Amino acid sequence: MMPASAPPQLQLNRHAIISNIAALFSGSVIAQGLTTLTLLLTARRLGVVNYGQYAGCFTLTAITAITFNLGMDIWLLREGGRDRTSLGQLVGSSLALKGGLGLLWFVLVSIIAPLINPSVFPPALVRWSALATWLDSILATLLIIYKATLRNKITFIIQAASDGLWFIITLLLFGLGEMQATAYVQVRVIALMLSCGLTAYLMTRWLPLKPIFTTMKRIVRESLPFAASELLALAAMRIDVLIIAFLLGENAVGLYSPAVGLVNAMFLIPATVYNVIVPVLSNLFVRQPQQAWLTAKRSLGLLLVLGVGLTIAVFISAGFFTQILGPSYANSRVILQLLSLILTLHSLIFGLVAILVATGQQGKRALVQVITVAVNIVLNFLLIPRFGVQGAASVYIITEIILLVGYGWVAYHYGVCPFLSHSTEN
Repeated sequence: MMPASAPPQLQLNRHAIISNIAALFSGSVIAQGLTTLTLLLTARRLGVVNYGQYAGCFTLTAITAITFNLGMDIWLLREGGRDRTSLGQLVGSSLALKGGLGLLWFVLVSIIAPLINPSVFPPALVRWSALATWLDSILATLLIIYKATLRNKITFIIQAASDGLWFIITLLLFGLGEMQATAYVQVRVIALMLSCGLTAYLMTRWLPLKPIFTTMKRIVRESLPFAASELLALAAMRIDVLIIAFLLGENAVGLYSPAVGLVNAMFLIPATVYNVIVPVLSNLFVRQPQQAWLTAKRSLGLLLVLGVGLTIAVFISAGFFTQILGPSYANSRVILQLLSLILTLHSLIFGLVAILVATGQQGKRALVQVITVAVNIVLNFLLIPRFGVQGAASVYIITEIILLVGYGWVAYHYGVCPFLSHSTEN
C-alpha cells in the first residue's frame, strides 16, 4: 500500500487516460441507469403533484447548497492533479469545511422552510432534501480524491454500489405502494449515509485526512471563483424549475421536472470525460503544454460524439420514458424531445470548461455565466407565463447556446484554445 505522504505520480500516457475514462464511464453508465430508473419509479408512484414537490425541494436545496460547497470539488480536482503531496491536507480540510458550513446551512434551511410556500415546498420534505443534498456533497468530495489520482476503478465501484442501493430500497417502497414523497427522500438519505461511511473508511486506509486551518483559509480564498461558477451553472440548469414552481405551481413542476431531470442526469456521462481530463490537463499544462493542447482537442472530439449519441438516444426513447411514467405524464414527451438537444450542447461545454479550468480562466468563465443566467431568468419570466413548460424548455436551449458561444469566444479571444485561435499562449 502506497504511503500517504508520497502518492505515486500521475500516469499520463494514452493508455492510462483511456483506461480511466473507460472505468469512470462504465461506472457512470451503470450509476446513471440506476438513478434514471429510480427517479422514474419515484415519479410514477408519487404522481405529478407529489413529484413536483419532491423535485422542487431538491432544486431549492441544490441551489442554496453553494453556501457550503463553495466550488471546492472542482478546485480540489484541479489541485489534486497538480500537487499530490498534500492530498490528505486538501481533502481533510475540504471535508471539515463542508461539514461545519453544511451543518450551519442545514439549521438555517430548517428554520426558513416553514416560511416558504408549503404547497410547493412542504417543510419536512425540504429538511429531508437538505440532508440528502448535504450527504451527496460529502460523497462527491470523497470521490474527487479518487478522480484526481486517476483511481477511477474505485470510483466506478462506489458509484454503482451507492446508486444500486438507492434503487433497491426505492423499488421496495414502490412495491409497497408508498405514496409519501418524504419516504423516497429518506431512503436516499440512508443510501448516501452508507456510501459516505464506506468511502471514508476505504480512503483513510491509504490516505489519512489532515484538516489544517491554514489550508482551509486557502481553500476558501482560492475556491471562490469556482463557487461563483458552480452557482451560476446550477442556476442556468435549475432556476427554471423554481420559477415554474412559483409561477405555475407544483402540477407544472411535476410535468417538467422528470424531463429536465432525466436530461440533466445524462450529463453524468460526458462528465466522466471531464472528471478525468481536468486533472490530466492541469498537470500537462504545467509540464507539457503542447501535449495538453492535443489532449484537449481529442477530448472535445470525444465529447461531441458522446453528446450527439445521447441526443439521438433520448429523442428516440422519449415515448418509452413517458410510458414508464404513466398517462399523467403524457405531455412530458414533447418537452423531453425538445430538451434532448441540450445533451450535445452541454457535452461541448464540458470540454471547453475543462480547458478553462485547467488554464486558470475561472474569472472569464464566470463573466460568461453571469450574462447567460441573467438572460435565462429574464426569458423565463417572459415566456413561462405565456407558453408554460415548453417556454421553459426553449429558454434552456437558448441558454446553452449562449453559454457555448460565450465559452468559445473566451477561448478564441484569449488564446486558450490554439486549435480555434491558432495560438499557443495560456
